[in-house]
Amino acid sequence: QGNIQYCNYNSGIVEQHPTDPASARVVWDRPSTHGMCSPCGRYLVCDVNPYHWSDSKPCQVHFKDLESGKETAIVSHMPAHHIPQSQVRSYHIDPHPHFSADGSYVIFTSSLLGKPTVTCCPVAGILRQLGISQ
Repeated sequence: QGNIQYCNYNSGIVEQHPTDPASARVVWDRPSTHGMCSPCGRYLVCDVNPYHWSDSKPCQVHFKDLESGKETAIVSHMPAHHIPQSQVRSYHIDPHPHFSADGSYVIFTSSLLGKPTVTCCPVAGILRQLGISQ
């Protein structure tokens, strides 16, 4: 039986054994809202401030390599979306970053093209940017 991971909005991504709450430890001290571990267990992605999307608290998407400890912002300042407040609930465009089934892409909702869309970012490109060989 393996460990589970979950996001703590204030402290970051926590990992623990499902039957041992005392085993909980922060594996990524970046406060986040939604996060996921890659299928291989080495990489993490998360979004930050998805409920704000503002200049003072920009919505972001981050990536971390647990082995090297290196991390980067895939998106450091998501442009504000232009969905009327009355429709935001039905769209729910928080990035919700996650890995593709084979772990080769980070997939998330974005407003980078000026409207809500899905973005696929190759993990190999992120690793190159961090100077990490696969």
